[in-house]
Amino acid sequence: MPQHHLTAALRDFFCEHTASKSRVLALVGHQDGPDSLQAVLTCREPEPAQRAAELLRALRSGFSAPLEDRIEDLYGRLPDAPAASFRQAVARARRNLAGRRGITLQLARTLGRLRRQEVLRRPGSASGRH
Repeated sequence: MPQHHLTAALRDFFCEHTASKSRVLALVGHQDGPDSLQAVLTCREPEPAQRAAELLRALRSGFSAPLEDRIEDLYGRLPDAPAASFRQAVARARRNLAGRRGITLQLARTLGRLRRQEVLRRPGSASGRH
């Protein structure tokens, strides 16, 4: 999956099943353009693809810690190439979540600073008197 650091966000994960293969696709939102679908992994059976999509969806939602055993179990059940793709997708979902949490923290800090500045500027406040 291509890297779009600050301009892309993982929105969801879906499965596509055919008679010969199953794929996991990521719906990626872009600030500078329309959303896109990106292939995450391809495997022969639908069940591991479905599990991968569910786990990635849960990671995207922020449920990281309780999923570790299930993620490790799926790594071990997938053939090498899909397992490597799944590892990359898990890492990207974690980075995406960390980025969202970082933005939320930055916004909270900025809001706190703005509130403090507003209080200091109010007439009659200790620092507002000159």
